[in-house]
Formats: sequence, structure tokens, C-alpha cells
Amino acid sequence: MNIEDRISVFKSLLGCVNEIPLTVLTPDTFEIVSSTEKHPDVMMEFFSLQFYSDHENNSEVPVEKINTISAPSVFTNSFGMAWISDVEIEDGNVKCIYMLGPVFLDDFSVYFIENELEHMTITLPQKRRFMEHIMHMPIIGLHQFNEYGVMLHYCLHGERVSISDFNYPIEEREAQRSNILKETHGSYMAEQELLKLVESGTMQYEEALNKLLSKGSDEGYGGNLYLRRQKDGMIAFVTLCSRAAIRGGLDFETALSLCDSYFRSIEEAKNLSAISSVMKNMIRDFIYRVHLVKVKNGMVSPQIMKSCDYIHLHLEEEISIHSLASRLGYSDYYFSNKFKQETGLSVRDYIMRAKMEKAKDLLRNTPLSVSEISDQLGFASQSYFGEVFKKETGLTPVRYRSQKE
Repeated sequence: MNIEDRISVFKSLLGCVNEIPLTVLTPDTFEIVSSTEKHPDVMMEFFSLQFYSDHENNSEVPVEKINTISAPSVFTNSFGMAWISDVEIEDGNVKCIYMLGPVFLDDFSVYFIENELEHMTITLPQKRRFMEHIMHMPIIGLHQFNEYGVMLHYCLHGERVSISDFNYPIEEREAQRSNILKETHGSYMAEQELLKLVESGTMQYEEALNKLLSKGSDEGYGGNLYLRRQKDGMIAFVTLCSRAAIRGGLDFETALSLCDSYFRSIEEAKNLSAISSVMKNMIRDFIYRVHLVKVKNGMVSPQIMKSCDYIHLHLEEEISIHSLASRLGYSDYYFSNKFKQETGLSVRDYIMRAKMEKAKDLLRNTPLSVSEISDQLGFASQSYFGEVFKKETGLTPVRYRSQKE
């Protein structure tokens, strides 16, 4: 089946589910070749607002921002609309650009959009045309929308691509003048510092994480659009963290599986507190997994690696610093210092972290009750287990299990 036939089937499938528009554009002049959108010219006006916050030339769209190489790109604008772009390649050159969308990624506020339009230098007919179009746009979750992007890419290239490979282009001067980057990622330096810790598997990351979270801003807080922006930024950051983890030694499939899992958690988040909880769990998860890879690959001394292996094999037993030190012929003090220096965690924190990872595995993959898991991992009471688990993951054991079902 050739590309035209595959795209034809893809259009039919889109029409059966969400009626998401698909528009084909020329790569040189960005002119519309074909579109399932009833008013593609309005769609192009919407898309142009992604790049020109001063709205002086919103009939122009910078073609160079469309990804033309490896994977689909996700674009959003100030209204909370989203597009996915991909390209058809012929003889090594871009033959045409495919734009999937626009869609809303969440419920939107008509009042908010009207207010935004009031502050733009557009004509009254343009405003009326925008509002009429907005009322009929599909609303779809980002994860599902990205899955359509995966299918589009397969139709165009005959190859599978992961959602974590998607690009999230950000116009530099747009980012400089908006609060989105501050709200979601914090400063560039804080973000880069945390990504380095993910890549190195450094367990002492709390200070860097708190620094990143403290860069947030309450300016513009409120409403679904603000929440949508937080989700979009968080999804982009999950992608960056997964790539840092892969560079740090985490296997590709595990990293991509984690990406998809956290994408779903972000989409399910109902408020900013929930998004923040996902952020903390995601960073902890990636760093801990990279750390374990480095431990297993001999990045720590054989003695400490032996102790780590012993801990993971005896999580159901009471493990003391003295017993671990004695096995190696070390004093308690020397062993404790050496362990923390090489792993980045105290012995107690390492044991507790390992128990929480085991608890999550048991909650996901066994029918054991919370009480049974608590007993199995040697906790004094179910309530204490629940308290520690919630502090570690942001969720109660019961809630964690229900989200994974």
C-alpha cells in the first residue's frame, strides 16, 4: 500500500472517531494543498498565533519551525490549541507537510478566549470567525492525540515512532516573553542541573528539584488553560528526562515505557498539586533506575555493590547497618560513610527506597492486600507503611494500585 492509500485510510479513521482535521501544505511556501478542515484558512490563522505574540504578521508561519527529519512535532498556541506536524519525504527532500489539528487538549473557557481576542490587533470579522470555529473544534487528551501522531508518522514513513521521540519546538522570543517556561520548568540552568543528575543517577537530587520547583510563578494562575500549559510543559520535560536516563545507561524500552506511563499520569492530573506530585515521582523514578544501572555495572566498589545486592535480596528481613558492615569487615562508621559517598543515600534511606520500589511492584503485579504487603516488607504497622508510601510516591497504596489497573 502506497502513502496515498495509507493516508486515505487514516483520514477515514479520523472521521469515524474525532473528526480531527488533516491539512497538507507545501514545504516552500506553506500553501494549503488539501485539507479535511472546512475552513483551513482560519486554521492557518490560529497556527500563526503560536509564533507571533505581537500579532503584527499573523498571516506568516515560519516554515523552519516544522520538524522535517526524525519525528512528529507538537505545537500549541496561547488558546490551548494543539497541532501535530510531520512530513512526507521523496528522494531525500520534503515533498509536503502534514498538519493534524487543531484540537483542544482540555475543556476551554470561551470567556478567556474572548478576552484574549480583545487584546489582539485583529478585525471584528476575524474575531467572529475565530469564535465560530472554536465552538466546533474537537477536544481530545494529549496522550490520545499523540497516538494519532504515531499513526500519521507510520503512514508517511512506514516506521514506528515512540511518543517520547516527539519534538516540542519553542520559539525563543516567545518563551522569553511568556511565563510558561518559568511556570513549568523553572530557569534553564535549574532544568539542566536536574537533567545532569538524572543522567548520572545521583541520588542527592532533592536540592536541585526544589530549586527547579521554586522557579514556578503564580502569575496567570487559574483556569483550565493554565493547567493545560502546565501539563504540556511537564510532558516535554518527561521526554527530556527519559533521554537523559537513556544516556545514563537505562535501557531504551524501559525509558519509553516510563515515558508513556508518566504521560498518562499527567493527563489524569486534576490540579497543580497532582502535577507536582507526578513531577517528583518521575524524577525520583528515573534517577533511581539509572543509579541501579550504574551500581550493577560496577560504577561503585564491589563491596558496596555486594551490600546493595544483599539489601534487595533481603527486603523482607530486618537489615541493620551493623550486620551489613560486619559482612564486609568494616566498622559501622566507616561503612556508613563509604555507602553514602558511593550511592548518594544513607543506608537507611537506601533500604527504604528499595522497599518502596518493591511495594510498588507488588501493588502492580500481585493480588496481595496492602496489609499483606506491609507485613511482607517488615513494617511495624499498615498505617506506618501507608504514611511512608504516600511520602515517597504522593499516593496512598490503594490509590497507587487503582491508577495502575
